[in-house]
Amino acid sequence: MDGVNCGLQELCDLMGKCKWINEHIYGLDKDIQTLGKMVAIFIHGLYHIAMKFLEDSPLLDKIKMPEHKSFIKEYEEFNIEKNFPEPHNLINFDPIAKFINLSIKTEMIPEVSFSKSGRMYVNDGKRFEKRLFANLQKSKALPFELKEEKYKLPAVYREFICKYDGLSLENGCTFYSLEELDAMNKDLQVNIYQPDTVAVGDDGGDLVFLMKQEKEAKTVYLVDAGDYDLESPYQIIPDFNKWMEKGFEIEDIDGEDIRGVDYGDLYLIKMPKEGVKGLVTIKRAFNLEISTGELLQNSKSLPTKLLSNITSSKANIIAEKIGMPGLFEIR
Repeated sequence: MDGVNCGLQELCDLMGKCKWINEHIYGLDKDIQTLGKMVAIFIHGLYHIAMKFLEDSPLLDKIKMPEHKSFIKEYEEFNIEKNFPEPHNLINFDPIAKFINLSIKTEMIPEVSFSKSGRMYVNDGKRFEKRLFANLQKSKALPFELKEEKYKLPAVYREFICKYDGLSLENGCTFYSLEELDAMNKDLQVNIYQPDTVAVGDDGGDLVFLMKQEKEAKTVYLVDAGDYDLESPYQIIPDFNKWMEKGFEIEDIDGEDIRGVDYGDLYLIKMPKEGVKGLVTIKRAFNLEISTGELLQNSKSLPTKLLSNITSSKANIIAEKIGMPGLFEIR
């Protein structure tokens, strides 16, 4: 027994000194090696083997615990008191393994989207996260339901949001992300004038895209931003998915653009009552690529041009949103 006791003691003494022993037992990971120096896990294992092997022998009482800071006596005293209880898994790895296997599948990982912020393009981490978790939930890898949305979205648009969660096209069409949906519907007052529908996007001009809040709904109503009449829309798209396959094109009738979009230059014609603070609000709302100082200087000679190629509808919506109607003019 003296050989066993001496061997355990010497191993404890050597564990913190011999680098090759740590590398042999714990590998090359420095963090794990550090743990091995602080807690003699390997020595605890050997001690358990000796105690188990001699459990019915009178020699059991002669085995001594090593005297070393890395050997946790309280832990072994607990084991002796409880007669070395059978270990139990702290973590069930089966669902975790399933989650990991699904999350590394390429079809589970959504595309990274970028948006323009001033003169720079930034990636949208929140949108990526939402789309990833939506994909995982759809595959039943996540055993819980995500927070219920305020709108009963059509199944076709729900699938679209799970894949894209917001999309801006070269033709000016924008489809709102799940995060933007509630704010845009409130700003457009769809909940007041057409409470049974939900605005899913717009054309960047005078048209808003409405869909009925029904699971099986596929029809998209292209209505004027100032008149949400579903009985006389500018255009009815019978099937959202087929419209998507065509690149969300908005057709002209008899060579005339049915959207009636009025593009022009945006001018500031009155100074906001908030002064410089109001100018900062305008700069942010219209995403102006000029400094606040330059904007302040230009505002001293009104009217002053702020933007080119913007629709009157969009300008009016933004102006109403920031509480500054009547300060702008399209020319």
